[in-house]
Amino acid sequence: MKPITVESTVSQRDDILTADMNGETVMMSIEKGNYYGMEKIATDIWNELKEPKTVSQLCETLQARYDVDSRQCHDDVLAYLNDLHEEELIKIHDRPAD
Repeated sequence: MKPITVESTVSQRDDILTADMNGETVMMSIEKGNYYGMEKIATDIWNELKEPKTVSQLCETLQARYDVDSRQCHDDVLAYLNDLHEEELIKIHDRPAD
């Protein structure tokens, strides 16, 4: 599986069920039958990926919202997105986001 980079364009997979539980998101992969819980920042990342965007765009949005430096944001977001990709919860697009 190809790793996600800051230039990668990613989005939510369409077949993942989600529910809001007091500001946090719970997801279920129908294909795998697994449940996943996400805290506030992870929920924000998930919500930002409703439409395809590059990791760089996502980090810009998060840096404007949270007190985090660029390097830390990129490292944390890349690690999280690669975990989501490994679980087949997001998809990588061949073309860059607009």
